[in-house]
Amino acid sequence: DELICGGALASLQAVAASGGSGVGYTYDWTWSGIPVGSGAGLAYAPVATGEFCVTLSDNCETPDATACQWVVIETPIPAIFSSDTTAACVPDVIQMIPEVDQTLLSSWMWTFGDGEGSMDWSPVHTYGLAGSFDVTFQIESLLGCEYSWTQPDYISMFPRPMVGFVASPQPTTVPETSIDFEAVNSPDVVTWNWIFGMNGELGGSVEPNPTFVFPIDQGGLYPVTLEVIDENNCSNQVTRVIEIFDLFNVFIPTAFSPNNDGVNDAFRVVGSDIDPNRFLMQIYNRWDEVIFETTDLEKPWHGPATTDGAHFAQDGVYFYRVVAYSLSKSAERKELTGWVQLLR
Repeated sequence: DELICGGALASLQAVAASGGSGVGYTYDWTWSGIPVGSGAGLAYAPVATGEFCVTLSDNCETPDATACQWVVIETPIPAIFSSDTTAACVPDVIQMIPEVDQTLLSSWMWTFGDGEGSMDWSPVHTYGLAGSFDVTFQIESLLGCEYSWTQPDYISMFPRPMVGFVASPQPTTVPETSIDFEAVNSPDVVTWNWIFGMNGELGGSVEPNPTFVFPIDQGGLYPVTLEVIDENNCSNQVTRVIEIFDLFNVFIPTAFSPNNDGVNDAFRVVGSDIDPNRFLMQIYNRWDEVIFETTDLEKPWHGPATTDGAHFAQDGVYFYRVVAYSLSKSAERKELTGWVQLLR
């Protein structure tokens, strides 16, 4: 062929040789004036465009005959490439970047070393397994010549570190809200970042095993996040909820004065950790008659003497009965009885 791919063999064949003695023919080949072989046929890989010549001799004094042909060698196109990174943590996305003039090519193919490939020009590939992976870029020129480049162990994917933690005591009750934390993680972890509360509004720590004091006056469910980074700069995180119970307290006044002066005008129950859906308050007169009853924690007694509120109770002492349940510990129940002084 007058046009061959770079690195390919030129197939050379002398044809239609005649004349001279007709016997004892020998053939000597040159490329750009350099001897490259002998014989009626030859396979040779030229390194650049140039002229092949064959010289025919016989076994007598007949003058030699020479025939030449110009062979064009396509300049090899290096299938070079790079990527946005060569090391990442699974799973992660890596983009391959060809460093070839696309207009010189008719097709291309990538293989990523994990059994997958792509025919996109600059593909984005997700590596889901840890390990080292060969990457190969194969291209075909407009003349149909194929070139390929493989970079062994080009992509390194690292596993993310294991992370967890232990919190003690759990659960707990206010005001005993000091919690000891112990990180449980892979041995190659080098940094720890604790986030206490939603978005870290309560604080944080960079110690592997910190002690943190949550609000001592308010129970609740507090998220705690631990993020770790290992020596390969791979990160992982875990979030758990810390449970702190409110202290189950019920406070009942001993007297009130319903005279509409804006001060202590109602008899009500207050406290903490009281379940509003399981509450009962009853007021009795001296004849053991219920004159007020409610299951609404927010509804106080203003001093009516009858359940319909038609009359007001006289000054004196009244018996109460209160039943309350803990909101955080559903089985915990308090029943309180006693006397309250009504003074107008």
